[in-house]
Amino acid sequence: MNYTKPDDKDHVDSYSDLLFCSLIFSAALGTVLKEGEGIFIKLKGDELELEPDVKHVIIWNSGTRISIMDASERDDLEEGDRIQMIDLKNITN
Repeated sequence: MNYTKPDDKDHVDSYSDLLFCSLIFSAALGTVLKEGEGIFIKLKGDELELEPDVKHVIIWNSGTRISIMDASERDDLEEGDRIQMIDLKNITN
């Protein structure tokens, strides 16, 4: 696979290439999504080949990191919908 250097037809991604890109992308998301904010994503293409049982995910800023949650059971959301995530410890009855 070559996701990290698409202009180099001979490049083959290493684990380090993929990890480096993932860390940078997570840092970028951390600046775009405020704490508790998330976005609903429908997986497609290579994403589905890697995890065929996962159809949708919610990616959100949990405050200390960018988190990804399987949301395959959700059929009430559209790709790109913004979501407010609420920590269970902050819910009072």
